[in-house]
Amino acid sequence: MLICSWDEMERYFDKLHCLDKSCFPTSIWADSVWKGLFNHQQLSTILVFQKSALVGFIAFSTIVREAEILKMGVKTEKTCQGIGAGLLDKMTQQLRKNRIRHVFLEVREDNLPAVSLYQNHGFEQAGTRNDYYQSPLANALIFRCSFDDKWDSIPK
Repeated sequence: MLICSWDEMERYFDKLHCLDKSCFPTSIWADSVWKGLFNHQQLSTILVFQKSALVGFIAFSTIVREAEILKMGVKTEKTCQGIGAGLLDKMTQQLRKNRIRHVFLEVREDNLPAVSLYQNHGFEQAGTRNDYYQSPLANALIFRCSFDDKWDSIPK
């Protein structure tokens, strides 16, 4: 797994853009959105490669002691192989090391595999945004995971 800043990301951007389009055909991020997030939202991205093919990514931002998962995608034919879990584990290690207290995310209510993945990684539902997603219309579940009580066991 590779954790990328924008400078590092530029060399992988075409692959990321293709995977983003494959995973999210109705909500792909434009180049300017990715760059803007890296420049202004302290975006971090973790990429997973198998051989030279990009098969998964997670993009998250951190502000003070909180983080938000903005987007996570795994190549369709590579789902259910532990890639998403590995991305969450790597992100969690980095966030805990940086003493982040809470991580938030929104997920489609009807995306049951993703909901299950997040719940299995300690996320709990904190709310709902009705009719948040379009094409097709769906509610967003807001999830939160807290690390406060786990800091003592984290290596510095």
